[in-house]
Amino acid sequence: MFELSCVIPVTKMAGELEILESWIKKSLNFNLEILIVHDIQDSNTGIELDEFVKTVNNHKIKLIEKAVGSPGLARNLGLKIATGQWITFWDCDDLPHVEDVMKSIAENPNCEVIVGRYKIQDKFSGLETFLPMSRLSYRGIGENPGIWRMVFRKNILEGIRFNSIRMAEDQVFISQLNLKNRQVAFTERFLYTYFIGRKAQLTNSGININDLLVAFDQLLISHRKFENNKKNSLSRMMAARILLTLVKNFQLTGILELRKKLKLVDRKVSILELGMLVTDIYKIILGRISNEN
Repeated sequence: MFELSCVIPVTKMAGELEILESWIKKSLNFNLEILIVHDIQDSNTGIELDEFVKTVNNHKIKLIEKAVGSPGLARNLGLKIATGQWITFWDCDDLPHVEDVMKSIAENPNCEVIVGRYKIQDKFSGLETFLPMSRLSYRGIGENPGIWRMVFRKNILEGIRFNSIRMAEDQVFISQLNLKNRQVAFTERFLYTYFIGRKAQLTNSGININDLLVAFDQLLISHRKFENNKKNSLSRMMAARILLTLVKNFQLTGILELRKKLKLVDRKVSILELGMLVTDIYKIILGRISNEN
């Protein structure tokens, strides 16, 4: 049995696989399996992936190909066949720090979730920013979800799957885990480098209001199920991030569409919940200002 299964969705990455191929080749000495899930949207990406897998020719690398249309559904395919004791979800255009991930697993044998630090690097300028130590906390997960800096013990993922939406699906996934009642270990190790600046990056391809509305509703459900009215609610903090994005990108239209969505599914936001959401938004804004300084 592998110690770690790495699930990596790939789509429309022809000619841009050098980072993925490089770290995979350097990591084959570790006890892990690498599940590359190709969400088929073009033919050239599949050709390059197939050539790479055949060239490396290692049983630790598996290529799964299917047209599913979202990162979450691609991850579900990998999760379904993963055999590792631990699971992690990485993006194909970033750089996981595999050695530090494996060391973190060895250092925390009795926990269920490991959350580490990460770097953000501009792919063109090379400028790096770092997650402050103050964000290495339960509340920090809500402010900086980043599922790629987390490692999950496989048995806690039983029955939990990603949503089909293409934005905030990782936040909805995290909210279903009820992390407040899990054994969570926070490590000072840098587990991941997240690159920004790639033109075709999903986060650059436009904000999908429908995905955000669905995500907010699902996070509200998780909040009420696991953490209702708690001061530091992880799900509510992530819902506040989405509310902030809706206001920033769609102003009053975003609020009206959210109200319509919640009315449609017969979910009302209480005065107490609204007050806590506004407080969370204030905390998020203050956190971003402190990061910039």
